[in-house]
Amino acid sequence: MRALLVVNTFATTTTPAIQSVISAALQTHLDLTVVYTTAKNDAITMAELAVEQKFEIVIGLGGDGTINELANGILNSKSTLPKPILAGIPGGNANVFLRNLGFSEDPVTATAALLEKLEQKSRRVIGVGKLIFEDQSRWFLFNAGFGIDARVLAKMETRRYKGKRVSDLNYAILAFRELLSEIVKTRPTLVIKNETGMVFDPVQFALIMNFSPWTYVGSSAISPLAKISNTQSLDVFAPKFISLISLARVIKDLVSMRVAITDQQNIVLLGEKFLELSSEVPIWAQVDGEPLVKLTSATVEHFADCLTVLA
Repeated sequence: MRALLVVNTFATTTTPAIQSVISAALQTHLDLTVVYTTAKNDAITMAELAVEQKFEIVIGLGGDGTINELANGILNSKSTLPKPILAGIPGGNANVFLRNLGFSEDPVTATAALLEKLEQKSRRVIGVGKLIFEDQSRWFLFNAGFGIDARVLAKMETRRYKGKRVSDLNYAILAFRELLSEIVKTRPTLVIKNETGMVFDPVQFALIMNFSPWTYVGSSAISPLAKISNTQSLDVFAPKFISLISLARVIKDLVSMRVAITDQQNIVLLGEKFLELSSEVPIWAQVDGEPLVKLTSATVEHFADCLTVLA
């Protein structure tokens, strides 16, 4: 099988030693070509070329951002050729998508599982989400966010570019600070409209999930909604307001992953296929843990059964 291994050398845990061990293991089972990203969005172009060059499988060694870019390259391709299978080996900080598929966060263990699944021809066709804004669009595999989570990710990305340490603790502290900042906001500005035309009360932020858990802190799964495994639609969690009391409840919900319901404090939408979002002021948006831009309007659409992954 012809395979393309795309290595993000800037990913959190992708060391030269790990790269060497993984490449050697894959070469014993695959006709392997190895390429390296040097800038953001490189993996999108590499995956688009992989379709044209008839690679049968594209493997990302990196974090969720790398896997997201590869998925975007495969799905964006205009080629009529068969699309390659998407696979990944964790090399980032959270590695949410791969862990949601059942892979270990340890790259060597995950590589062994990948090779076993290849031998078993174990594949899964999943649905994905698409964020459309201005004249751009971006596919996402497990989540998109508007407001606080995207703002945290944007600040963490700035921290990473400055050469500062990035860890689960850094994320947790910054997220808690941002949640506290929501308490003093005058009023929510983000409005959600669903496919039926229903317009909901303004919210302070929105988490849109195709696949959960939403993220991980160490070995703990974190999500505001119960676990989703079918990737056949989108679920939404959006607080209308944040107070000290409701903040404690949000944190509890994130850890418990309970089945949430719409109430006076939160909007919860299940099984959505299309959403429109708008805000009076620009807010950050993110997909699969990667901050994109600040925007005032966007649409989100779900596409069922359009990407084959190794799982």
